[in-house]
Parts: sequence; structure tokens; C-alpha cells
Amino acid sequence: MGRVFGILVFVVAIMAPSSARAQVSVWLQKGVSGVGASSGVLVASGETGLNAEVGYSYLGVLELDLDLGWAHAGGDPQVDGSSIDGVNLGPVIQFHPVKQSKEVPISFDLQGASRQSFYFSQALTDQGLSAAGWQIALGGGVYRFVPLAASVGVIPEVDLAWIHSSTTISRDRMDLATTTQDDLAVIVGANFALLDSAGHIWGVTPTLSFGTAATTFGLAVNFVLPMEH
Repeated sequence: MGRVFGILVFVVAIMAPSSARAQVSVWLQKGVSGVGASSGVLVASGETGLNAEVGYSYLGVLELDLDLGWAHAGGDPQVDGSSIDGVNLGPVIQFHPVKQSKEVPISFDLQGASRQSFYFSQALTDQGLSAAGWQIALGGGVYRFVPLAASVGVIPEVDLAWIHSSTTISRDRMDLATTTQDDLAVIVGANFALLDSAGHIWGVTPTLSFGTAATTFGLAVNFVLPMEH
């Protein structure tokens, strides 16, 4: 069971950075609402995760998102059955109390997220086991828009996040073992933005997360539809 727990912990580590980043509001000026969607890939030590997110930002300041993620970790299931797939789902709330302006050189954001996780593995099935868990994440960061050309810019962003995770292995609805972990992560990203003629924002965001559990590289594509009031 120790081997299984080790792989479960790594699945959680792959997905942790996706809970600690702004998705819609970072692209919008204060006073502009908008809806957006994002999808991307996460890679850590050769293992892979995918995530997708939709969200709504009110006046570029208060945002609510729904995040869906999948991650894979472990060996080749054809060889030892030790690989594990995890699916994560949960809400993210963000608050941007300070937005960049002529008087203020940077923007500042706070984030909170909660997710439920469900795990699937031949190793678990063969032993009659099931695994599930949950995570909460709290974080904050700074970012600044830098124009590169007409309708093109980049928004460098640095975030600090704390992630608390709990994972339980059960058999016949009876909990057998539970493990918890607390991770810290520093996430550095560059949000490249293109504003098209219709006012839509298209973005590409590479990120690098340095965490106590894993170092993760991410690449996401973003679409934001501003909604002027």
C-alpha cells in the first residue's frame, strides 16, 4: 500500500499548480467583466496532467471558476499495474483588490480553491480497493501588463500557493488508511495576449512551478470574451 500511496501523492503534486493561478481576471482591466476558458498540459518528472477551466470575472476584480483536471503517474500498467489516473473537479474563487493603473504599477490577486479527487488503477482494482481525496489551496500573486506591439502584450506573473491534500484508500466503503500532505509552490508564468479585431483576447501561458512535492511545467491556451458594462 505504501507504493500506491506514493503514486497517489505524485498525482496530487502534478495537479497542484492548476489550483493556484488566475484565469480570466488577469487579462481584464478594472471595471471590465468577462467570461473565459482555458485548457492546458502539465508535466512533472515525465508524468502528465491535463486541465480545463471555465470562469466568469465580475468587473475584472471578483472571479469564480470551475476547474477539471486529469493526471497520470506510475509505471506501465501492462507490466506491473502500478499506474494511477486521477480526476479532479472543484471551484476556484479569486479576488483582485489591486489592479494596474497609471498610479499603480502592478496588480495583486488572492485565490482559493477546493477540489475533489477520484483515482483509478488496476493495482487498486486487483486488491479490491478504491481511493479518493480532496485538496484546498490558498495563494496570492502579482502581475503586470507589458505592451509588446499594437494589440499584443505579455503579463508576467508570480504566485505563491499553499496546498493541503488528503487521500484515503478504502475497501467496501471502509476507510483503511488516510494520508495528508502540505505543499508550498512558487509559480512563475508569462501570459502572452493577443486582442483581435472583435475585442476577443487569445492567450498562451507557459508556467513553471517550483514546489515541495514536484517541479511542474505547464502550457495553457486561453480565450477571454470581455463584456463591457
